[in-house]
Amino acid sequence: MKRTIQSLTLTTTLALSLSSAIAVALPIFSSPAPAQALRLLATERPGPASEGQGTLKFRGQTRRILTMMETYRRDDKRTFILTLSDGTTLRLTGKMNANQSILTLTNGGFNVRGDYQSQADITGRLTVSTDRTMITGLAGRIVFDGQPIDLQFTRFEQYVGKGSLQFRGQVTIIDRINYRHWTANHPKTLTLQLRDGRQVTLRGIVQGQGDRKTLQVRSGIFTLQPNQPPSNADLKGDLNILENADGTWRSLTGTLQFDGQPIAIRFLVNAR
Repeated sequence: MKRTIQSLTLTTTLALSLSSAIAVALPIFSSPAPAQALRLLATERPGPASEGQGTLKFRGQTRRILTMMETYRRDDKRTFILTLSDGTTLRLTGKMNANQSILTLTNGGFNVRGDYQSQADITGRLTVSTDRTMITGLAGRIVFDGQPIDLQFTRFEQYVGKGSLQFRGQVTIIDRINYRHWTANHPKTLTLQLRDGRQVTLRGIVQGQGDRKTLQVRSGIFTLQPNQPPSNADLKGDLNILENADGTWRSLTGTLQFDGQPIAIRFLVNAR
């Protein structure tokens, strides 16, 4: 009986030691009690997730950032949830400055199980890019338990609708448009996804005020025939963008020039 008690005591001691070692080695994997998680969720309302491209560098590893979601809180803080390529999510909460260009972090955490959010000592500031009322990107260095995290993310809008591209007497249907944002008056990238599998990539500057903008195209990539590799193209011209009040698109129309030949583009975004 005495040996049994000693064996149980040793097993319990080893289990507790192992649990402590894991908690120290992997602090970002620790999770709060479910009641705490429920209190966090009760004060927030998640918005839609925005796709994009970006990277997070931490502890010598680089992970891609796939989506960014902003949650709406009842206080004056802002929360962003970034989804990484390995399924982990990073939660960042902080306060924005007066012109909405800097996010000063107050807390955050990693979610590795998909159940509820773990808290962490995350501090630092991130530069926030905006285009009208939309937040289009985050970038900067923050600190987690004394270790730096470098991250940058740029969102893009995907618009599904009905449209056409007319070139050399042929009309091809446009199914959707990917629009990659940076700050206002900086280069934008549009990718037109055509029904026949081709893509047309346009680069330019957006000018204008209010709900009517002009995309001044200065270069692009255009595939003349399906199943052929894309190539750089001498694309120039202006496309008219009609926006909703929140900065999302309603339509894209206009005519570009490709080696002196017109390319007419018409696209109407589906109502949300």
